[in-house]
Amino acid sequence: EYLKAESYIKAALQTGCQNPTLLCHAALIYAKNGNKSAATKYFEQALKNNPNISPLLKEEAVQASNRL
Repeated sequence: EYLKAESYIKAALQTGCQNPTLLCHAALIYAKNGNKSAATKYFEQALKNNPNISPLLKEEAVQASNRL
């Protein structure tokens, strides 16, 4: 399921969108697929664009990254 999601998130990221929620979801998808470097990259970009991102989304991304 997350492999399928990865193909969709790649397409969304190719638009150049820097929406922090999109970037955080990208981080979660990459983390679930075991790609720590991509997960970290997108999570850092999400926080850079909006350090006040949803605390729940932020916590989920941190936990997913820590599990890798």
